[in-house]
Amino acid sequence: MDELIALLRHDHAEARKILQRETYADPLIQKKITGCMKKLRKNMITAEEQFGKLQSAFNHFLIENII
Repeated sequence: MDELIALLRHDHAEARKILQRETYADPLIQKKITGCMKKLRKNMITAEEQFGKLQSAFNHFLIENII
């Protein structure tokens, strides 16, 4: 999970750099930004899924060991 969070931070920083230095007038830049956003969205969905699994596993652990 820590690796995924680090990856998301890296992708976010990369997207921010592109948006800060580039203009939207160039179609090639727009394509680059769109690709970066799709990659970030995919990684965020993966993070959400993994977090959900981790949360579920933790809840099962609590149920089995506390109750």
